[in-house]
Amino acid sequence: MPRRIGSSSYSSFVPPSRSERTSSSRPERYAEVSPQRSSRYSPPPGRPVDVYRVEGPDNQRLSFNSYGDPHISKSFNSATNSSRPNLYDKPMAYQDRAFLNFGDRARAEEFLAVRHDQGHRQTVMKGFQVPYDTFDSIRKSSVPESAARDPRYQQRPIQVDVNKGDHQYGLNWQSLQQVNSTAVPGSGRVIQRQPDMVYHPDVSYALQDLYRR
Repeated sequence: MPRRIGSSSYSSFVPPSRSERTSSSRPERYAEVSPQRSSRYSPPPGRPVDVYRVEGPDNQRLSFNSYGDPHISKSFNSATNSSRPNLYDKPMAYQDRAFLNFGDRARAEEFLAVRHDQGHRQTVMKGFQVPYDTFDSIRKSSVPESAARDPRYQQRPIQVDVNKGDHQYGLNWQSLQQVNSTAVPGSGRVIQRQPDMVYHPDVSYALQDLYRR
């Protein structure tokens, strides 16, 4: 049975392009959050969007059943999938955020290399697909990470690592449920266990442009 994508009543917030990502373009006060031009890269409309997550045993959130159906769990504890609210200082609503990369394979490659360079050799790159409408709903409702401190926006997807890649979001449980319910069945897989490159920041943008051609 086809899965139905939930509608969103959020107002649109479009992230700035890389050329606009300066300290002056970031909101200093909550009231300054306003629509801006879209970033330079977006997955093509009408096609399923590849979603990437780089994770290891210590931060596993994304799993697949025997059919390849993806599921993102609510808590950090990958062994039991149970919450551990007393282990962290941040509120549980923030702990439950999972950070996903929508469509930027080059950034996922880079981050995998970074994690292995840091000694996390069991870290892998995982992936699955969601309908374009799911991605578009998350993109339009997202806000800068600085604005997420405002109670008005604390339930919104937050834009993260905006200077390193496009369309990377921290999603709370409400948004993760939307991703889980609309994910393309059978699309989940471990894409890569070892990095194909040695991380070097000077080649980061060149690699991203290469993947997008």
